[in-house]
Amino acid sequence: MDFARASLLTHYRLTASAQTIAELVFFLEEVLQWDERRAFTLMSGLSKFSTTPAEKLADLAAMARTRPAVRALLERRDGSAAVELATVDAEFAAAFEAYQDEFGCRAVRYEVCDPTLEEVPDLTLGLIRDQLARAYDPKAEADKLSSQRTEAMDAARAELLQHPEVQRAEFERLLDRVTRCYPVREENEFYTVSAPLALLRYAMLEVGTRLERAGSIASRDDVFFLTAEEQRATLASHSDRHALVSERRAERDRLIAAPPVLTYGKEAPPPPSYTVFPKDAGANLRAVFWVADRIFGADMKDQAATATVLKGVGAAPGSYTGPVRIIRDETEFEKIRAGDVLVCPVTSPVWSIIFPSVGALVTNTGGILSHPAIIAREYRVPAVVATSNATEVLRDGQVVTVDGQAGIVTVSA
Repeated sequence: MDFARASLLTHYRLTASAQTIAELVFFLEEVLQWDERRAFTLMSGLSKFSTTPAEKLADLAAMARTRPAVRALLERRDGSAAVELATVDAEFAAAFEAYQDEFGCRAVRYEVCDPTLEEVPDLTLGLIRDQLARAYDPKAEADKLSSQRTEAMDAARAELLQHPEVQRAEFERLLDRVTRCYPVREENEFYTVSAPLALLRYAMLEVGTRLERAGSIASRDDVFFLTAEEQRATLASHSDRHALVSERRAERDRLIAAPPVLTYGKEAPPPPSYTVFPKDAGANLRAVFWVADRIFGADMKDQAATATVLKGVGAAPGSYTGPVRIIRDETEFEKIRAGDVLVCPVTSPVWSIIFPSVGALVTNTGGILSHPAIIAREYRVPAVVATSNATEVLRDGQVVTVDGQAGIVTVSA
């Protein structure tokens, strides 16, 4: 618990590094008249932490491609593949176990009661199957991103030749800061949120196992309905917690069934002009609010229930047409099929492992600096975010075209 608390404090401190992105975008807007989408090409391929799990998964897919018995096992989709893997191919099973050990200790959701990747091996095996179907080539994708970034840097430097030396030097300073800080957006989430939550979960599961053995709770997962203090006290006393667990489980079910009102009172007025503050303070506040808007999205409006054209924020360029697959949370990952258009409320960085399987992304919330937007750009997956209610308007199996440049999703069937 102490480690998780300290990690979360570090997480929010590191979030401030995103202000370096704002500073570079503001500079390019004011000096070169670049829009922010063009500015973001200077960051293409920098967030390698997002793509590493999928790259390593591609190695497993390449290994499976030459092993007919493994491929046949992956295609069965009956939930027994992980159990039978060692008897079918011991070498592949060992490589798979090493992958799970390296990348599995991360919370899939920001909920300590939900399983980690390590606990759902059939999900990882399904993603290997999807990579085989789509022939994902991580090196080719990385090379394309690197080329985009090099072209953008060359273009900026060429345009800056018409400007004073002081501005050319300022560009290089800001670019260096962004190059170091942009990857922190994704690395930060793993080291300070996902991994600490996973470790906390494992500790709580051990407590749950002991309480189940003592008869204090019905099953080990019931431990998540007890506070940390109650867990420790019950370990010492072996008191009966069945009734308390039942009461809290029912309360949680009621809250999930009746989502709360999102806002109360009158709409807030716009913020004051930054010019009323001292220069440095005003610049800092402008960057803070810009980052917040680009992470969380702003001014989202519900789409009509019968809409055939959904508008949002174009977060990753490109166009793709394919079938909708609505994934409301991480427990539904197994629904994903190669080439689907992933439609979801939002994603955490852990979702990066499924991006080689999808053709495009549509989310209800988020902005151009949200985790789903960053991951989509790193995988070169067209993405539209901040649609507000795409998960309610679209249906599984509908064919849609996602235009990640214009920020539009068009229903075609």
